[in-house]
Amino acid sequence: MIQAHNHPVLDSVKWYGSDGSALNEAITKNIEAARFAVETNFLKPPAGGGEGPNKNETIQFLDDQIIEKVGLFHRSYDDFADDACGYRH
Repeated sequence: MIQAHNHPVLDSVKWYGSDGSALNEAITKNIEAARFAVETNFLKPPAGGGEGPNKNETIQFLDDQIIEKVGLFHRSYDDFADDACGYRH
């Protein structure tokens, strides 16, 4: 993202982040990267209920339901690993 602003075609695609890009200081403290993120509506969908002021009750409810039915907390990295291996449910 720090270099993406130098390539005009990259501002014409949708950008999505992951757990590692949420509030990443390399993005938030770099003026060009931060501007690019705002201008392209860079999104980082929530991957969990969050803590404190970031707590999302709907997502927390879904997390609780998954834990109840599956017996463990689902992490976004689980999906990434499945995708990387070509595994499909």
